Amino acid sequence: MRLALALFLLFAAPAFAHDPADKPGHGNETAPATAKPVQTTPDGAVYGARLPEAAPVAVDLDSVVAKPDALLGKAGAFGGRITQVCQKQGCWMVLSARNGEFVRVVMHDHAFGVPKDAKGEAVV
Repeated sequence: MRLALALFLLFAAPAFAHDPADKPGHGNETAPATAKPVQTTPDGAVYGARLPEAAPVAVDLDSVVAKPDALLGKAGAFGGRITQVCQKQGCWMVLSARNGEFVRVVMHDHAFGVPKDAKGEAVV
């Protein structure tokens, strides 16, 4: 019994040793601004920052996953289907490819959020 208690305390102590208040999403920060579009285009709403005049053509996420080295280090955009969104602040979302691969997109420094009920296709 003592061994079990000692092991519990050994592994549980690190969980209590840190201060989660300095971590994103743990109360010591302001929530992202309301998820409202900064721009609306014929393709849909834009969150975060306005699109440049010459916005890059979005590469399908399936293509990115198939040949990631071809795009490494290059600026661009990719698109996929929204399958999850942070339900606390809208500060991240998961985009999925048709082949089952996925990426988690985090909104930089919680600068903005996306609607918690966002669904459909997205370009980042």
